Amino acid sequence: MLGFVQEGRVQAAVALLLRRLMTAAVAVSRDVWQADPMRLSATGSASDLTDPAGGDRRKLADLLATELQQVPADRWPLRTLPETARLDENPRLAAAVTLATDAVGAASPATTIAAADGVDGPVVTVHGPAWSLVGRCGGPVLILTNASATVWRVDGDSRFDTALACLVGDLLAAAGYGPG
Repeated sequence: MLGFVQEGRVQAAVALLLRRLMTAAVAVSRDVWQADPMRLSATGSASDLTDPAGGDRRKLADLLATELQQVPADRWPLRTLPETARLDENPRLAAAVTLATDAVGAASPATTIAAADGVDGPVVTVHGPAWSLVGRCGGPVLILTNASATVWRVDGDSRFDTALACLVGDLLAAAGYGPG
């Protein structure tokens, strides 16, 4: 029963952070972000952003990682339904995946990688300056950006499944993950 109570607290916290993130995104879109809502250069790299929603984005990503650690894969999709996206149709998300891939090879003070055991396998969380990626081996792989109040699930496109599975594995290794 304690697990369900804890899951309920995580779900309530996620809902609260989503509301805050959406409020911040609306306020920001009226202001600075209106000129360039994707905040990406033409090459697809993220600019170094200091968005007020960045702290909430990181907190939400961490809460989603905790949820992925605690909720079995067969139950998780029933509880949290993020938007799905194709990487080749959303340059903002593709840039986040590219930057996460770059984080595997070169440590950066602007990028943090953490991993933890979960009930259905290890979960990795990566935070960049304007994006976060949360993934579990076998899915889901979620991306959050400062430019959007949406949690995006990007592992649904079969053309990228292998690449995303390799990325999650590489990120786990970069975080020094080893079964405990």
